[in-house]
Amino acid sequence: MIYDSVENLARYRFLSDHIRAIEEHIERGIPLPPACRVQRGGGTPTVYDGQLTAHSEAHLFHRIIEGREVIAIGYSEQARAEQADGDRTVVIEGAQVASVVTLEAGHFILLMPGEPYALSLLGSSSGHEGESIWFV
Repeated sequence: MIYDSVENLARYRFLSDHIRAIEEHIERGIPLPPACRVQRGGGTPTVYDGQLTAHSEAHLFHRIIEGREVIAIGYSEQARAEQADGDRTVVIEGAQVASVVTLEAGHFILLMPGEPYALSLLGSSSGHEGESIWFV
């Protein structure tokens, strides 16, 4: 997991060619490559229900455009023990949370394949708009 300000995104280009494409998407509105799946919007904060999601092959870049959002992060080992579905997504029931992060506007979190998470948790999440980008 990487948590940082969007203005520092260039520091992480060595991780994937998609990082530069994400930078250009944010800074200049350039469309992302077809290998990236994008979801934008706000979410209704929910109470943590013991479920975390992980992607067995994809990275998740999640940024906050407005407001703030609470995100729970679990243990990577939990995702390895589960079976992935056709989308290579793993849902972990009764997961243990390793840390909680509050993302403010202008910040991002980058989760590696296999890192479980839950977005938009009740607590400090408020009036947020975000963007999630999954890439391999």
